[in-house]
Amino acid sequence: MVIEMKPTNKKKSASMLQKNLSPLNVWAISFGCAVGWGAFIMPGTTFLPIAGPLGTIISMLISAAIMLIIGVNYHFMINHSPDAGGAFTYVRTNLSYDHGFLCSWFLAIVYISIAWANATALPLIFRYFMGKKFQFGFHYQIAGYDVYLGEALLSVFAILLIGGICYAGNRIPGIVQTVCALIMIAGITVIFIAAIFHLSKNGFNIEPNYPPGKIPLLGMMNIIALSPWAFVGFESISHASEEFNFSTKKCLPIIIVSVLLSAFCYIALTLVAASAPQRPYGDWFSYINNLGRFTGVNSIPVFNSVETILGKSGIRFLILTIVGALFTGILGNMFVLSRLMMSMYRQNMLPSWFGHSDKKHISKNIIPFIVLISLPIPFLGRSVIGWIVDISSIGASIAYFYISLVAFKISKDEKNYIVTATGTIGKLCSVFFFMYFIIPSFSSVLTLSTESYLILVIWSVLGFIFFRYICRKDDEWRFGSSTVVWIMFLFLIFFTTSVWTRQITDTATNTVVENLQDYHNHAFDQNGISQTPEEKAHLDAFLDEQMTIIKVSQMKESTIENGLIIITLIIVFSLYAGLINRQKKTAESLVKTKNKFLSHMSHEIRTPVNSIMGLDEMILRETSDDTIRKQASEIHVAGNLVVSLVNDLLDFSLIDSGNLELAETEYDFPQMVNETIKSSRRLAKAKGLAYEVRIDQDMPRRLCGDVVRLRQVYQKLLSNAVKYTNEGKVSLIINFTKLDDETISMISSIVDTGIGISDNDKKRMTNSFEHLSDRKSLNMQNIGLGMNIIRNLLSLMKGKLEMESESGLGSNFTFTVKQKVIDWAPIGSNALQEEILPWTKETYRPLFTSPNGRILIVDDNETNLTVFKGLLKQTLLTVDTASDGYEGLKMSSKNEYDLLIIDHHMPGMDGVEMLNALRASEDNPNRKKPCISVTANAGVTARDEYLKLGFDDYMSKPVPGKFLEEMIMKYMPPEKIIAN
Repeated sequence: MVIEMKPTNKKKSASMLQKNLSPLNVWAISFGCAVGWGAFIMPGTTFLPIAGPLGTIISMLISAAIMLIIGVNYHFMINHSPDAGGAFTYVRTNLSYDHGFLCSWFLAIVYISIAWANATALPLIFRYFMGKKFQFGFHYQIAGYDVYLGEALLSVFAILLIGGICYAGNRIPGIVQTVCALIMIAGITVIFIAAIFHLSKNGFNIEPNYPPGKIPLLGMMNIIALSPWAFVGFESISHASEEFNFSTKKCLPIIIVSVLLSAFCYIALTLVAASAPQRPYGDWFSYINNLGRFTGVNSIPVFNSVETILGKSGIRFLILTIVGALFTGILGNMFVLSRLMMSMYRQNMLPSWFGHSDKKHISKNIIPFIVLISLPIPFLGRSVIGWIVDISSIGASIAYFYISLVAFKISKDEKNYIVTATGTIGKLCSVFFFMYFIIPSFSSVLTLSTESYLILVIWSVLGFIFFRYICRKDDEWRFGSSTVVWIMFLFLIFFTTSVWTRQITDTATNTVVENLQDYHNHAFDQNGISQTPEEKAHLDAFLDEQMTIIKVSQMKESTIENGLIIITLIIVFSLYAGLINRQKKTAESLVKTKNKFLSHMSHEIRTPVNSIMGLDEMILRETSDDTIRKQASEIHVAGNLVVSLVNDLLDFSLIDSGNLELAETEYDFPQMVNETIKSSRRLAKAKGLAYEVRIDQDMPRRLCGDVVRLRQVYQKLLSNAVKYTNEGKVSLIINFTKLDDETISMISSIVDTGIGISDNDKKRMTNSFEHLSDRKSLNMQNIGLGMNIIRNLLSLMKGKLEMESESGLGSNFTFTVKQKVIDWAPIGSNALQEEILPWTKETYRPLFTSPNGRILIVDDNETNLTVFKGLLKQTLLTVDTASDGYEGLKMSSKNEYDLLIIDHHMPGMDGVEMLNALRASEDNPNRKKPCISVTANAGVTARDEYLKLGFDDYMSKPVPGKFLEEMIMKYMPPEKIIAN
């Protein structure tokens, strides 16, 4: 066996993404995703016309405040689950996989559509600033937009270039994103300062502050409702939190800076657009009302102002700034989408094709897939892209609602009232955003186009189809349980279909009315009938009135239709939920019956096993014959295996019922490892295998976590590694990374040179009670519960298990768990101990002797009493025994003992009843003496349960001799103990 304490290994596990993203890189991703091409166009074409400069500034500050509130919710969740996947991970772990899918599905269209929008905006730079330079090759129109081969190829080049950068891992994309983001913010700042100097010459006059003839409050509300579109992307860093090389606690300052800088960019560019109107117009309002008269640079207010203030050199500087914005938009959104998809793949939601990883531990097929589906997009034209981008606000609103809901749910349980408040506000704002966009005519400015509604219908239908695919391949029954998600999908499909149909009808009706009006006017002209302007106006007003009647009628009918559909869906799904609930109650009843049976069987098995292992230990102590000692040791190993199987059954029942809980305590790391590897290295020695332990010598000594469950994971993986390795070696490798001043991520790998696992068997690894086909020829030691228990234990500890294996070439199981640090003192180079195998000629010595000590042991099993007395023989203790509670109570009333060890389940008076009677008896000399429960009841919570019943401590059968001695030493009067 090799035990090696070594310096930190910088090579990370294949289960983790490389932690290469610095705070500056993360800010660049957040800021770059939030600000893109639209920041240079919307101020002059949308914000100023509806709210004016002052209204836009106020609206953007309010929008930033709302986004910061939602940002607090994101920060709270990032620190709860720092894993790739962001909102998808938070929602699936705290609500359900169904809700996680709904959230991720609409986030995906948000990120990909914004990447497309920025990629196809690149040719527009050349249209506005360089004319027709790239307008060559074939040409056609889609929805009024001219598509040229040259311009489309320019966008394709940008997609391929940035796809290649993303493919390089995370270090290079982080650097490129940071450089482009700095160029963008520097460029906008310089342009803004130039505009301020220009305004100063005119006394800072940007009047009118609000657009004349319009209601400022309505315009401001429209801009606030646009905030999911304007700021979407600031939250994208949550998808990369697994790659931070700093503490996740620093995320909130990054989010705050990103949101505030995004607001600054929109405000600054709005003021730039209003600062220098095109001649002959004297103010921004007159100029913008006549934008249709201009082409090229002068048709975009921001571009026009930059040229007016800074001239041609300013335009070149503006081009560089916009290119930086476009690249951050494409790169940032493509990067975070790949992390979202990676997280979905990890949950078996994507085909196995996506899982092929390269040396940087990033699926090498996800980025090419994103690039592949993006390449045809430039050939669809900007109009089509605009329709798709319009629904991104709906997707962002859904994600923001889910994040706020989850943050509210968790913070309420943790009594974190600040996040509870931000979660509530976030939910309300998200609902407002969603309704503002999806309900037609809610706002004339923000109403989705007819085509956008159709795209939303198509995307929802595709989501439903993909959801069905996932449910069909889901062997673990994680999906398909939430009727709310189904209703949401169907609502989106039916409602948006209805709205789309209504808008098509409106368009057709308008066309018919216009044709009738033209026909009417033509008939009058042909017949020489002249109409006065008043008569024409009256006719136009009459036609408009009839159109309004038609629209109101359609709205009422559509509302009633959608209402009836929603009510019907709710009734159908409530009936379905009732049936599911009935099946759930039946299943819960069966689980309770099964758990009761398993608990009873555990008790019945542990009792005789306690006798067998106790007698076996007595043989090991008293015989010097090597053959007998080796045979007795084999019995010991077999007994431990039986106990392990019984524990597995109990754990499985707890997992099945959802009652498995963690019990975190402080523990000594070297001691935990020493105790963990005893059994497996003993087995490895017996099989002639090399056993290697390599641990980072800088590992903190004192940690906090569920050491029982952690040890259980190690033991199961090590046991399997030894069991299925016939030659070669088994290695345990433990490293760590510091997450913050209080937490580490412990990375453990169990590597063997055994028989490995075939590709077919890998798919069966998560099935309970599953045996692998390649291992059927091995001995009966392969009986077990598969990897189900390990995965569930790690899931409880917010860890994850990754497997690399090939049939005939061995396996590598790697898992990561977070542990709190109590003491950062390193374990050093001498933390592990070699072990003397139990069949060698070591002479047993008790931990103590106590010639004057006297204890009482109460147990209804005579063999167990014999074992306890035999195990304590050499301690010189006086050991009295009783066979039930009545006898034990009677003996305790006559004799004074230093300690009482009492079995729980006994005929007549059981252990709990005896304890209560003992404590209640004023005359009993042992009324206040320590009482320890010894029982075949096992479980992580058993000790706490027996302490609540009044016992001083608890021992689970089978009880090893050394543990029995340690327990007695703990409670015996010190003056009666002679330590050896």
